[in-house]
Amino acid sequence: MVHAETKRLIVRVVSDTVIVSLLHLCYFIISAAAGFSRLRIFCDDDSLRYPYKSDTVTIVGCAFYAYLLPVLTVIVLEVLLAVYNRYTLHHRVWKMMAFLMYNFVITFLMAAGVCLMLTNLIKYTLGRPRPHFWDVCQPDVCPTRTGVAASYTCRGTNKDALDDLFKSFVSGHSSLAAVGSTYAVLYLQERLHLTMAPMVRPLIQVVYVSSAAYIAMSRYADHKHHPWDIIAGVLLGSFIAFVLVQIDIRLRNNIDGS
Repeated sequence: MVHAETKRLIVRVVSDTVIVSLLHLCYFIISAAAGFSRLRIFCDDDSLRYPYKSDTVTIVGCAFYAYLLPVLTVIVLEVLLAVYNRYTLHHRVWKMMAFLMYNFVITFLMAAGVCLMLTNLIKYTLGRPRPHFWDVCQPDVCPTRTGVAASYTCRGTNKDALDDLFKSFVSGHSSLAAVGSTYAVLYLQERLHLTMAPMVRPLIQVVYVSSAAYIAMSRYADHKHHPWDIIAGVLLGSFIAFVLVQIDIRLRNNIDGS
């Protein structure tokens, strides 16, 4: 019996690791394999004439936020719940703590992987020029700001910004921040119940949502995305987190009922 349980555990961990790794690998494969064609531009489109600005929140900072927020929330809360149950209810809870901690973290990593993959796929298939297009590209067209330019050459010298110029839709910062904060909020909704201090949970949730909103709004302030790019990113990340949480709940209910 113990051997069978160990075997099932190994299979679960290996399969979960493979799935999470493949989802994140797809993000890099799409980036390496896909390419952009020059998108036509309307010469009188003032939404593309904002100045270039550096990132308020870098992609590395956003990734740290999006991954560490839910993971640390799960780890800290599950440990606290296990300690509470051990010394107040006298349950043997450490094995259950490890299972729940693993399950919640791996579910989030799957959600984050799906979010990264879909965000990058959308960027490369439905690309849109960023608001700082003219400042970065400096195209050799539209001297009178009239007409449509389908063929042009960028004379700008900022190679990194040029390579990133047509990735406005959807906002990766917004989708990643949304998937992390939404997952953390939904996790707290399920696991944190403080009858003596009922306002603690919603207060933490408001802080999580507000921090994600700050990251999303910084992308507009930095002229990196159009408003709908940011809204779409937030909706995408939130939807993915919600769906994965619902799937996880159903799977755990099936296990408990079997």
